Amino acid sequence: MGPDYVANKALAMGFICVSPGCRGRNCEWPEDDPRAKNGRYYGKAPAAIVDLKAAIRFLRHNADQLPGNYDHIVTHGGSAGGGLSCLIAASGDNPVFEPYLKEIGAAEESDKVLGSASFSPVQDLDNADGAYEFEWGHVPYGGGPFSQQEPRLVDQTLSQELRDIYAARLDACNLTGHGDWGKLTVDNLADYILQEYLFAEAKRFLDKKTPAEREAYLAANPWLKPDGDGYTFTFADFASHAGREKDLPAFDEFPLSNAETLVFGSATTPARHFTDFSLQKTTGDPNARVDEDLRYLTQIFNPIWHVLQGNPGCADHWWIRHGGVDGATSVPTVLNLATALENQGKQVNARIIWDGGHCEDDDPEGLLAWYCEICGYTPQ
Repeated sequence: MGPDYVANKALAMGFICVSPGCRGRNCEWPEDDPRAKNGRYYGKAPAAIVDLKAAIRFLRHNADQLPGNYDHIVTHGGSAGGGLSCLIAASGDNPVFEPYLKEIGAAEESDKVLGSASFSPVQDLDNADGAYEFEWGHVPYGGGPFSQQEPRLVDQTLSQELRDIYAARLDACNLTGHGDWGKLTVDNLADYILQEYLFAEAKRFLDKKTPAEREAYLAANPWLKPDGDGYTFTFADFASHAGREKDLPAFDEFPLSNAETLVFGSATTPARHFTDFSLQKTTGDPNARVDEDLRYLTQIFNPIWHVLQGNPGCADHWWIRHGGVDGATSVPTVLNLATALENQGKQVNARIIWDGGHCEDDDPEGLLAWYCEICGYTPQ
């Protein structure tokens, strides 16, 4: 059951559903990127988040004319929309967006929200390439059901370089794991994800099967080892099971042809490299650095940046889901955000759904119950 089911059921339960539009890309290739009549590109970062904040301000500005309780706004989205759902919720009322909101004439209202529901949120883009290599650097790219290429390992030197960049980034975040885990680093992150999330998900998944189905699944996946009433495995085997969907680098692609490089284009340039790594590799200049204006945009467009800054307007309630075999973004990227939120005292309900695909939602009824809980609402 997908988002339409949730929206329709929420309406039937008495919630108000709003689906605002926003500027953004509507294509895959730079030459088709939308332009205004004056020839300038539009929809580049931070346009999407600015428009969505303006929509929230519009609702609040007209609260006396519209149904609903605008103290109880919960954002909902999947994939890039999941990333925007997280970004809206993390950046509530952050003054860094005021110049952009004034430029488009947004109402002078709060854009803070109560919570965020996100599914496979594609976010933390300036660090996502390294996290992708952390999970899939050892896994061949290509050869999957939608691939036209023979399987091959990505360049292992470049993969290691990205993993090293990610290690420094993770260390700088100072994330603290559950219980006695302490600070999360690349040395303990895989074990943390296994023991705090994945072992429980494997058990949840297999416990729902009949004995015959469970036996067949384990026979087809011998890397899963029964252990007491649960199962153990390595993070490397889990990643191999999921398969690698994207080439290196996964987000700031060298050819400047994918969604993320288009998002960080400008009014005069359809796409731009937004990481020093890709800029250096494509220019051949080891000292090349992303322009400061673009570096600033990647920061304010990143939910975890707002969380780590301790933004006072950050939402209090978070529902985060990601499919275990979803190669659109990595498990560490999703769970780093969840951990940062937990470290800020936020209520976080996060899961990696075993064998779940992109934007997987295996518990829509649980999501609707969560809406009711955080809003203090009892359906009539």
